[in-house]
Amino acid sequence: MFAKSKAMAEELFSIAKQRLENLRDKPYSYLTSLPEVSEELFTFKDKAASLFTYRVILPDGRVRIFVTVSRSHLAGMVHTVSGDGFILASDGSLSNVSDQIRWEYL
Repeated sequence: MFAKSKAMAEELFSIAKQRLENLRDKPYSYLTSLPEVSEELFTFKDKAASLFTYRVILPDGRVRIFVTVSRSHLAGMVHTVSGDGFILASDGSLSNVSDQIRWEYL
């Protein structure tokens, strides 16, 4: 059962990673214009799943983007959540989010 859950989490993470890679290619002006939170519902292995995109303008003007994907299973008793993010400055410099920030979203 654990191997199956791990495989599902990896598949979900790949969905979040695809969205994140798409957003990494966008200019600063596009990212700052995104809503603070957006949700996209989709079907994953015959169950409802959600893809969330979070946008935060940091005090120094950089923009933090974080994407999570989640799906509940076992009659809603268990949730699989995965995600990652990045920070982009107006000069185009890009950095990954810290583990501390990552855990705030997961």
